Amino acid sequence: MTALTVNKPLENAETTLVKLDLDSGPHSFTFVNHRQMLCVENGEVGAVTVNILGDGVTIANCPGLAPISVSAGYDFVIAAGDEAKLYTSERQGNLGADKNNVVVTVTGATGSVFGWIEEY
Repeated sequence: MTALTVNKPLENAETTLVKLDLDSGPHSFTFVNHRQMLCVENGEVGAVTVNILGDGVTIANCPGLAPISVSAGYDFVIAAGDEAKLYTSERQGNLGADKNNVVVTVTGATGSVFGWIEEY
């Protein structure tokens, strides 16, 4: 499993993004803090489905609700030619605790889906 590189752009500085080909997954990144963003660029002619799953994460606790199963991960679809950004602060229930390993799997890709992590 190949790890995604965390890109840390500085204010007022040019940064060369390190993109990883997500077609031959799964891939992973370490959920380090709540200021990370998973970016996925779909260069395919059709939509792709991206799944993120925190290592060992099966239940998300939501105040006022019963525990929710997240053992299948979180799916999101990216249309052909689009880019999606997933803020880790919004999906912590699927990612787990800080420093947890997160697996990223793409379905429907044949050669033009790239991903990277940015910190902001």
